[in-house]
Amino acid sequence: VSVAVHATGEAVTLTVVDDGAGVGSAVDLARLAREGRMGLAGMGERIAALGGTMTLAPAPDGAGTMLRVILPLHTAG
Repeated sequence: VSVAVHATGEAVTLTVVDDGAGVGSAVDLARLAREGRMGLAGMGERIAALGGTMTLAPAPDGAGTMLRVILPLHTAG
């Protein structure tokens, strides 16, 4: 497992990559919520409420899963 945090003046990015079984393709968080699978969907909703994004997809090398969260440091308003 690797964990990386990168901050700029505008956002913080958290990337977690594991070497497990992985996911076949990008995960549709809305579909997970409709299916009652609220763990990842709930995380995505909370991140979106903060103005951020969450992506769950195959790891870049194809072995494992990558979770990426981007949160803005400032919100409009």
